[in-house]
Amino acid sequence: MTLTEVGQSETTFAGRLAAAALGSGVGLVDLERLLPVSERTLRRWLDGETNPRPRDRERALEVIVVLEELARVFKPEGAAIWLFAPNPAFDFAKPADLLTEGRYLEVIGAIEAMGEGVFV
Repeated sequence: MTLTEVGQSETTFAGRLAAAALGSGVGLVDLERLLPVSERTLRRWLDGETNPRPRDRERALEVIVVLEELARVFKPEGAAIWLFAPNPAFDFAKPADLLTEGRYLEVIGAIEAMGEGVFV
């Protein structure tokens, strides 16, 4: 099943994850990097074969919120570039790296600032 097919049902975990990825221009390889799971596990989540364990679900929901905010502020191609490029607002760390460290609130803060016209 493709991200597009899964994303059509945003009421499920799989649907929300797929919709957030599509809206932000983040593909499967990028999702694997952002989430602490294997490609096989990620595909099983997206196919609805299994649901994440509580700890993985919590991290995935943090990633989903960041991707949804990115989609609100950027076009998909710009969102993915911003997420994976070194950023001076984070001492040239990549927002994706902060996200994998659980520092999603810092990333969301920067996205919200850009959404309000403050470019970081």
